[in-house]
Amino acid sequence: MKFFKSKTFKYGSAAVTLTVAVIAIVVAVNLIVSALSDHFGWYFDTSASGLFSFSDKSLDRLDRIDRENNRLTLCYFADENTLASSDYGNYVLTLTKQLETRYRDDSFITVEHLDNLDRDILEIRALFGDKYADTFEELYEEGQFVPGTMVIRNDTYELGADGEFVTDLAGNYREDYRIRVFSIADMYSSSGRAFLGEYRLTSHIVNVCSLSPTAYFLTGHGEMTIDEDGTYGQADYLVDLFESAGFTVRKLNLGQADFSNSTVEPSVAVIFGPKNDFTAEELSRLSAFVEKGGDLMLFADGTYYKLDNLNAFLSSYGAEIVNAKFKSGSDSSLSVDGFQFAARPDGEQPVLTAIEDRSGRLVVADCRVLRADSEKGAEALAYPPASAQLIGAVTEAAGNEAVALYSKAEGRGSVFVSGTTTLASSLIYEPGYLNRDLLLSVLTDMGAEGAPLNMEINALAADGLDITRSQSILYSVLLSVLPALLFAAAGVVVYVRRKRS
Repeated sequence: MKFFKSKTFKYGSAAVTLTVAVIAIVVAVNLIVSALSDHFGWYFDTSASGLFSFSDKSLDRLDRIDRENNRLTLCYFADENTLASSDYGNYVLTLTKQLETRYRDDSFITVEHLDNLDRDILEIRALFGDKYADTFEELYEEGQFVPGTMVIRNDTYELGADGEFVTDLAGNYREDYRIRVFSIADMYSSSGRAFLGEYRLTSHIVNVCSLSPTAYFLTGHGEMTIDEDGTYGQADYLVDLFESAGFTVRKLNLGQADFSNSTVEPSVAVIFGPKNDFTAEELSRLSAFVEKGGDLMLFADGTYYKLDNLNAFLSSYGAEIVNAKFKSGSDSSLSVDGFQFAARPDGEQPVLTAIEDRSGRLVVADCRVLRADSEKGAEALAYPPASAQLIGAVTEAAGNEAVALYSKAEGRGSVFVSGTTTLASSLIYEPGYLNRDLLLSVLTDMGAEGAPLNMEINALAADGLDITRSQSILYSVLLSVLPALLFAAAGVVVYVRRKRS
C-alpha cells in the first residue's frame, strides 16, 4: 500500500496519465479534422500546377451559372474506391468532390457512382429517365459505358413544353439532350504531359447549362477520315475543341442538304483538309451561309490540291492558298526536316486581344503558304518565323505570307483560314503551346460565349509533392502516432529521472 502512496507512483501515474491523455487528444483531433475535411472538402493542393484544384477563373465562370434553375448530376461508371486507387482517377475524383462541396448548399451538383456495369438497359433508363432513354440505349449497346466513363447530365433544362425538346434562340423546337458523355482517359492529353480535368469539367458543366450553337463539319471532299462507326478520325481534336466550347457538332454534305434555318447562333461551317473541289451549288450554299452571318473555318491539307472553285470563293474574302509550303531554319524548327516549327501570332490583331498570355509558341507542321488581301478584309493572324523559306511551285515571297489569316467585314460572318490541319491536332493540348487559345480566341470573336478561353490546362510536372495512396496513408499514421510517441518518450524520461532522484 505504501507503494501506491509513494512519490514514485504519483509521478509515474501522472506521466502515464499525461501520455494517455495526449494520445487521446491527438487521435480525437485527427478524427475530428478528418470528418470535417470529408464534410467540407478541406485539403491542401501541393501539386506544382494545381492538379487537384479549380482555379479562380474556372470557379468564377461556374459561379455565374444560374444555379437556381439548373441541377446537375455527375455520374461515374466506377465506384469511388476504384477511382481513388488510381492516381489519374483520383485527380478527377478530387475535383468533382470539390465541386460537390462548394455547391452543396444550393444542390447545384450531385455526384453519383455506379459499379455494376452489366446492369440491364431498363436500369439505365430508370437512372437517367425516359428523356434520355434513346440516347443512352444507343450508347449502352455500343459499349461506351465502360469503367471510367463519366456522364454530366442537366436534370432541369427542359424548355420544351413536352419535356423532350428544347428551343433555339429563334423559338424553333429541336432535339437537344442536355448531356455530356466522356471518359477519365479524356482528361489527359495524348502525350500524357497535361491534365485536362479542370478544363473539361468546367467547360462541360457550363455548356450543359446553355443552348448549343452548331458546328457543321462539311463532308464529301475528303475533308476528314470518316470511319464506319461515324467517328471523325483525324478531326477528333478539332471536334473536341468545338464541343468544349459548347457547340453541337454535326456533319453536313452540302451536295445533299443545306444549312438548317433553326440553328442557334453563332454557327460555324468547318472545312478540314479538303482534297476535292466544291461544286458551284455547294459554294452557293456556303456563300449564302457566310453572308447571312454564319462563320467559316478552313484548315488546308498538308498536300497541295488543285481546288480552283474553293480558292475563287476564298479570294472574295481576301484569302489565298498558295502552292508552296513553309520550311523553317534552325532557330524555330522543331523537326529535322524543318517543316514543323514555331510561328508567332500577330500582336496587333484584335481577335487575339482576349488571350492573356502570348508567351507560348504556336506550333504547326506541313504548313501551306497563305496570302492575305487586306483590301478585302483579310489580315494575317499568325506569321512564319523570319528564317522560313517557301518550298514549292511559288518560291518568291510576296511579303504578306501567313500561317493563319482572318477575314472580317461588317454585315457578314467571319472567315478563318489555317495553312495546316496540324494547328488543330494533338498540339491543342500541349502545355506552353498557343494553338488552343488561338483557335478559341477566333471562336470567341465569332461570338461563342461558352468558349473556355484562358481556362487552365495543368502540366503533369515532376515537381511538387507526388506520393501514392499507400504513402499518404503511411504519412497520415506517422503524423498521428509520432507526436504521441514523443510525448510518451518524454513521460518515460520524466518517470525514470524522478525514480532515480
